[in-house]
Amino acid sequence: MALIRLLLLCLVGWLVYRGLRSLGSGVGPAAPGATARTEDMVPCLACRVNLPKSEAIAVGAQWACCAEHARRGAPPAGP
Repeated sequence: MALIRLLLLCLVGWLVYRGLRSLGSGVGPAAPGATARTEDMVPCLACRVNLPKSEAIAVGAQWACCAEHARRGAPPAGP
């Protein structure tokens, strides 16, 4: 009997915790007409690291992550 009371007490505590956490988060449904802001990712031509297009440096039709990689260009093709 004591085990059942303990389990019920834990369940009630968990439900209260979840309820208070959801009230305090302040996150509600998205506003009507709001869209998620996403950005295209592009790979660096030298190191292949993906970065946001707005932060990349255009090198012809390719992109670089920094000025050094833009100067150096693409690495030579492997065997």
